[in-house]
Amino acid sequence: MMRCGTNDFSINQMEFAKHFRKYSHIFLLSIVLSIALFPIISFASQVIVIIQGTRDATIGTDYVDFGTWSTSSSDQTMTDVHLGADGIIVDDLDSSAVSWSVSISAENFTSASGLIPYTNLKVKADDDGVIDVIGGTSNADGITTFNTFQAFSGGGSVSNPIALIVADNRTRSAVYQTFPEFQLGVPAFTDEGVYNSMFTFTFLVD
Repeated sequence: MMRCGTNDFSINQMEFAKHFRKYSHIFLLSIVLSIALFPIISFASQVIVIIQGTRDATIGTDYVDFGTWSTSSSDQTMTDVHLGADGIIVDDLDSSAVSWSVSISAENFTSASGLIPYTNLKVKADDDGVIDVIGGTSNADGITTFNTFQAFSGGGSVSNPIALIVADNRTRSAVYQTFPEFQLGVPAFTDEGVYNSMFTFTFLVD
């Protein structure tokens, strides 16, 4: 009886080996395909600054890097993306009464194989909700920063502008700085590729 049991076990081993050889290539193929479903995607945006008026403003980068990600079978959100190390710097040292504002518009993120609309993008004026005074003698009274995430909207190739900073009409003598932050929603199964957009910052002085 013991010998018969051992023979049965040996036969079972042989059957398993035969079936494993027959189906193992299917198992290996499924691994390869699952990896192929998650290619690499990266996102970046060129920055343009338009200045209209008698004050000066600078943007701390000419290129916003959203990083490199893997596509997914689920929607993803890219967070903690900032506008360079220096953010936005506004020089209001002329000591004359003016109002001014900083706004941003965006284009769609496009690659050779796909598109992510700017409606998937959000921005807020400052990552910690505080405008910094980094020079001069005035405070930040009368300056509003929009520090909750706002989604880009519009129907054309370029979004409607979003206000980031609005300063009312008064005399100031200071240099101000904010650090805008972005979020980008990436749909499930986004095609691999390098996606590029363009952000336009407009500094308007009245």
